[in-house]
Amino acid sequence: MRITNEGSNYADNFAGTRWVGSACRNLSTYFGYEPAGEVNERGIAARIYNAAASGADELFVYDNPPAGERGAIYARYHSLLVKREPKIPVAVFLSKTAQELGLLTDLYPHAVVFRDYTDFDYLDESLIEQGFLDRYQVLVWTDGAVTEEKTLQQIEKWALAGGSLYCYIQPQTVEGRLWKLPAKDFAVSPSSLASFFEQIALSHAGLIPDGRADKVYWTRFKNDSVLILNFSDQVYEINNHKIEPGGIGEFQPDGKN
Repeated sequence: MRITNEGSNYADNFAGTRWVGSACRNLSTYFGYEPAGEVNERGIAARIYNAAASGADELFVYDNPPAGERGAIYARYHSLLVKREPKIPVAVFLSKTAQELGLLTDLYPHAVVFRDYTDFDYLDESLIEQGFLDRYQVLVWTDGAVTEEKTLQQIEKWALAGGSLYCYIQPQTVEGRLWKLPAKDFAVSPSSLASFFEQIALSHAGLIPDGRADKVYWTRFKNDSVLILNFSDQVYEINNHKIEPGGIGEFQPDGKN
C-alpha cells in the first residue's frame, strides 16, 4: 500500500500517514509514502525521517534525478533508507465508529502535538479486535469518545492486565452509556492538552526518551538505535553531537553516531 498525502512538515506528515503505517506494520503488509505535491528542501529530510521511523518499505519521490542542494540532502541521508523495526510502546486510539458518526474532529491536531513528546502508533477497533493492543504498554484516547461495547471490553481487559490507559475525553458506547474502568484510575482531567501529554511523558519516562515539546522528534528501534529529527530552528546537541536545524541524527546502542 502507498499513501499519497505527504508535504513538507514532519508532524503533519506523521499524523496523516501513521494510521497506514501502524496497520501495515502490525499486519506485516508492504507500505510506502508518496508526497501529495511539491516538497521543499526541509521537507525532503522530514519525509526520509518519516519513512525510516515508520518502518516503511518504500519512499516515493518526484525528484528524478535529484540535483543541487536537493540532491545533496538525498545523498546525505541515503544510508537511513533501510527497512527498520521501530520500538513503539505507546498507541493512540482512533475510533472508526466515532469517525463514521462525524465525531472524530481533533484527532490529527492532537497527534501533531503528541508526536513532539513521543513516537506512537494508531490503533482502531479492527486492530484491537485482532489483538494488537497487547503489543503496547500505553494507550492514549484524546478524541472520538464513542466506540463499540466489545472494543471497550477489550481495552478494559488489557488495562486490568497492566496496560496504562489515559483518556482526555469521557468514553461511551454507541448507545450513550458512559464507560468507567472499574478498580483502576484511568482518566485525568488536565487544564490543557499540553499538560495531559506532559503528565503521560513524566509517568513513563523510561518508555518515552524524548518527553519534551521542542520540535525535536525521537524514534527508537528494536536494536536500541535512535533516530532524531531536529525540526526546530536551533542546533540540537546530544552526546557531544550536534544536529543542525532540519537535520537527522542516528545514534547506535554503543553511543556511536
